[in-house]
Formats: sequence, C-alpha cells, structure tokens
Amino acid sequence: MIKPFALAAAFATLPLMGLSQTVDSVVSVQVEVNVISDEPDMAGGLTALLNDSMASVKDIDAREGSGDHEYTSDKSDENEGLSISIGGMVFMQPMDFLNGEFRPVTSGDWAMTPRQARQVSINFRNQDRIGQSSFWLRRGLGFSSYVMDFGPDRYLGLVEGQNSGVAILDSDSELMKSNFSVGYIELPLSLVYNGSASGSKGLSLAIGGFAGLRVRAETETLRRMDSGRLRQTTQHGFYTNRFAYGVQTEIGYKKFFVASRMNLNPFFQQRADVSTPLIMAATMSVGIHL
Repeated sequence: MIKPFALAAAFATLPLMGLSQTVDSVVSVQVEVNVISDEPDMAGGLTALLNDSMASVKDIDAREGSGDHEYTSDKSDENEGLSISIGGMVFMQPMDFLNGEFRPVTSGDWAMTPRQARQVSINFRNQDRIGQSSFWLRRGLGFSSYVMDFGPDRYLGLVEGQNSGVAILDSDSELMKSNFSVGYIELPLSLVYNGSASGSKGLSLAIGGFAGLRVRAETETLRRMDSGRLRQTTQHGFYTNRFAYGVQTEIGYKKFFVASRMNLNPFFQQRADVSTPLIMAATMSVGIHL
C-alpha cells in the first residue's frame, strides 16, 4: 500500500514543475520520488507518469534555448563606420522653385566651375537592415565644408550702408589668394538598397536627404606686401543661411561611391533689407566608406 505522505509529495511536485517553467523557461527541474508500496503495478505507473512530465520540461527548455540563439544571430546585420567624400560644386538658380526647375549659373561673379568651388564631407554613419529585405536605413552625424576660391585680385566682402549685403569686390592691393568657406553640422538620412548580408558588398543604391546647421563662415586672404605677406581671416556669417537642407543620391560598389546632392534652400539669406544673390549649391563627389 502507498504511504500517504509519499503520495502527497509526488502530486505536490507536479504544480511546482509547471511554476518553474512559467517563471523562467531555462530552469531545469529535477525531482526524484521514491514510492514505497506493497503494490508494484500502481507504484510503477506513478513513477512512469512523473518521468514523462520531466521529459516534457526538458524538451521545452531545449526548444526555447535554440530559439534564443537564433535571435541573437540576427543582430550581426548592421554596418557602421566613417564616410569621407570630396567633390566639385556649382551654383544653381531657381527657374520654377515649386516644380524643382533649376539651371546652373554660367555668368557673373558666382559662375564657378568645380575646380573653383568644392565640398568636403566627413560622416559617422550607422546602417541597419529593414526586416529581412535588401533595404537598409542609413543615418548618421557629419560635417560638410563648402569652399570657394575667388583667385587673385578678387575677394568676398561685406557691403555696408543702405543696401547692405555681400559682394565680390576687386582688391585695391596685390592679392595672391582669396577663399570663402562655410561649414555645417549635418544629419543625413538615406534609404539604401544592397543585397549582401552585411549591406556593404557589391552594388549599392541610396537616396535620401540631409539637414544642417551652420557652425562657421569665414574668408581668408593672402596679400603680398612690401614687408612680406599678410594673411587675414575674417569670421562672419556673411548673410549665409543658418540652416541648410536638401536631397542626395549615391551609387557605390563595395567601399567606393559617387554621390550627388542638391540644396533646396538658398545659400544666402533672402531678406528685403540685404542684397544677396539667389543661388543654391549643387555638388558631385567621390568617396569611400571606412
């Protein structure tokens, strides 16, 4: 005959096994029940029932443990690093701003070739796969510098008075070099198509936009004087727009890429009390993802 306290202990074990599985699926429960009975058939049946319950608990642990392993392996699908690009820049005039019609400036003081105007960008990027598709979301933080070379005998100056603003002026002394540079802290965001597992192999196509905040604007001139050379730097906003935003595209192969961007707001502020040109910056550059 089964002893009462032994039978009670056996059945009390069953809800404990279910509780341990609910609280933490990776807890392994091991219970050993010894039944002393004068009826071997009844004791054997109870022992087999408890053993089957233990086997079910271990099977659930094994399945959920393998599922956790598969989940952590998905986190390797990301790409991050440093991107560097350099290229030429031209200025565009809006013909029909609402319909996005622009034409390059081909005459006047702001008709610059890519050899005279350039753009340099450094971006820290992070790229993550969207689901299990071949599309990736790339975001980051970067710095872009627009540099214009006016050559000898001309420089960018501030015009004071009733019609204040900026203008390209002729030098009254021997000028060797004159540059104007504007720097922006930028937040780029792009949708990238790449079929590789890492997102950085083979052919890549990207389209997106950027937004930036101006952090500096300055002119640098180098003049030849009787006593030697005089280098002068003037830091001023020069009525450039404090904010910049636009669209950008990129085509790349492995680490190398060609990118283009178009600013959608004017390079200079457009105000009734200042005189500034209505121009927008457009660039074409080559770069590398490190």
